[in-house]
Amino acid sequence: MEQSHTLKFYFIRHGHADHNAAFDKAQDKSVYRSFDYKESKLTEKGALQIKNIVLPVKMDRIYSSPIIRCIETSRILVGENTFLHLHDGLMETQGPFPCNWRPDFDSLSRSLSRYILKDISLKYEPHTRYYLPNVCETREEISERVNKTVSEIKKECVNLNNVMIVTHNDVLEALFGRPFMNGEVYMVEY
Repeated sequence: MEQSHTLKFYFIRHGHADHNAAFDKAQDKSVYRSFDYKESKLTEKGALQIKNIVLPVKMDRIYSSPIIRCIETSRILVGENTFLHLHDGLMETQGPFPCNWRPDFDSLSRSLSRYILKDISLKYEPHTRYYLPNVCETREEISERVNKTVSEIKKECVNLNNVMIVTHNDVLEALFGRPFMNGEVYMVEY
């Protein structure tokens, strides 16, 4: 009798980052618009959250948002020598939020890290579409982008068993309908 193949996705929200710490202190979402948190990195608390994650199996492939805090989260989990598939579709809500901007393509390609960049836009300019202070991606746009991205990843991984996806709260909330804690892991079988 033939056994059916199960593909497991391990969705992980990045660890606590600089902009999260600023919000915790101020209790004011305007900190997300501050250039003080451009390309927000993990805090010590965030790095510790991620170091405490024990993955139950070896991952066959790792996808990550190209935003720094997700790359740092991925590196803590799988090390520097593992290839990361960076994907623009896994980025946080796009808008006038410097903490949600990613490094440009040239910076990523010059990095000494091992990245697969086929799903990274060469002409990423976060302030172009969302230049006006109160314009940002809608919930519907996020949901459409994220569902399309996960469908693409499923097709690419059809013959794999375990796939890790490191991303952001708004992305996970669009997929699963609830907020996620920093460092939270959620496994889904397809």
